[in-house]
Amino acid sequence: MPSKTPRSSTPHADAAAPSSRPLELSPSARQLVAEIERDWQLSPPTRALLRAAAESLTQAERFDEIAAREGYCIGDAKGSRKPHPASLLGRDHRAAFTSTMQRLLAHLQE
Repeated sequence: MPSKTPRSSTPHADAAAPSSRPLELSPSARQLVAEIERDWQLSPPTRALLRAAAESLTQAERFDEIAAREGYCIGDAKGSRKPHPASLLGRDHRAAFTSTMQRLLAHLQE
């Protein structure tokens, strides 16, 4: 008999699961996609890289907006200052954007 995997005991744990709906791109990400699609003939894998880069840029911008609004540092329970989680996520998405754009450039130069 197959065993069942227990559901998470954390409330709303499924809410953190990625959506199957595509992310709506920011204006700057849409502009980036439009300019690259206008100037280059893209294969399906290259188009997927462009979409991933645009999504990373969108997420970085969204997390940066949150950190700018709420403050780049927050206090923890002990009174120490630490980076706002949105600031860290923005940094991670900018790194993903940069890495994906490098891969995209390599595909375009082939």
